[in-house]
Amino acid sequence: MLAAADDDGGFATVSLLDPEADDPPAPLLVRPASYAWPAWSADGRNIFVSTIETPRSGQPAARLLRYDLKGKAFNVIYENPAGISGMGPGLPHYLNPSPDGRHVLVLTQAAPSGLALFFVDAAGRGPGSPVARGAPLFSAWSPTSDAVLLHVGGELSLMELASAPSAEVFATNHVGYRVPAWSPDGRHFAVTSGDGRNYSLVLYDRGGHVTGSLAPSWSSAVFAWSPDGELIAQAQARRGQPQRFGDLQLVGTGGRSVRHLKVGDCCAFVWSPTSEHLAVLVPDSSGQRVSWTVVDRAGHIIRRFSAIQPSTEFSVFTAFFDQYLLSHALWSADGAGLLGFGRMPYDSMPPELLPSSIYLFDVASGQVQSVAPGSVAFWSPRTG
Repeated sequence: MLAAADDDGGFATVSLLDPEADDPPAPLLVRPASYAWPAWSADGRNIFVSTIETPRSGQPAARLLRYDLKGKAFNVIYENPAGISGMGPGLPHYLNPSPDGRHVLVLTQAAPSGLALFFVDAAGRGPGSPVARGAPLFSAWSPTSDAVLLHVGGELSLMELASAPSAEVFATNHVGYRVPAWSPDGRHFAVTSGDGRNYSLVLYDRGGHVTGSLAPSWSSAVFAWSPDGELIAQAQARRGQPQRFGDLQLVGTGGRSVRHLKVGDCCAFVWSPTSEHLAVLVPDSSGQRVSWTVVDRAGHIIRRFSAIQPSTEFSVFTAFFDQYLLSHALWSADGAGLLGFGRMPYDSMPPELLPSSIYLFDVASGQVQSVAPGSVAFWSPRTG
């Protein structure tokens, strides 16, 4: 079920699309088995959501829908080609809407193996256009929605929308990171780059030229640029499964200042929209549960929350958090609350016996509230 929860007056949950309804909503002729992985448009007026279809000969295994909240209607804007399954259990696509809401990048499985990225009109005008193939494959919209950084295998390139699907290759053999990080003004982006045994967090301009080095880095790193542009959080990727990151740092973009955060190894980290806080997801000693630790810009810990046994979807988000943080918001727009999804102990019952729930973590009060049943949820970009 696709549902929306209003945080004004008690988290009233309103069903938007229900696969158990008697009749499939137009224009679908057959009910999907379920809806999965919603993503908001930047203006908060539309929700993009994937369907998981009941297997039928010659029919797509998944579709991408755009749901208009005001008009309470939707249209199909992309269908998986016949014979192409989802990217994994419960994961038909990865959706990356453009900041202006006019387009969606859709990452899907490609035959016979690998990944394919499609450029899709958000209103469903015309078929999706392939822009990249390969694995691994990561993408990042420019803040002005006029270009996309592509990191495919070890090749880093920039696709300008005016000349899509052609792209200009900036670098090859770039394998020390996954998702390049745009500056909020769209003039630069950050990656890690090596010179022999030494690696640095470096800046490129939109022409593909290196303009500076901010701090030492590692041969395998992840990073996230703060919305105000003043800090980049970076961490070293540890070897092993599940993925863990260590030596989390805050790097100043105006000079070579580096603050080391004392949070231990982590699974993910996400900036608040206000840039006041960084939420760090920390695993427990068993590796089965995770908890949010919130730090301020100076690196001081201001809140530690209770642990949660993550849902499958939360684990997927965590595994590729540097990609998902560009498209799916765990922070509320005002920076007051965080989301997590999974299971917490309740009334002496072990988490594994409980259904998955959506939890709200309130930064100011430290309270945790179960707001709705569900396995995945994301905030609207609007504050009101």
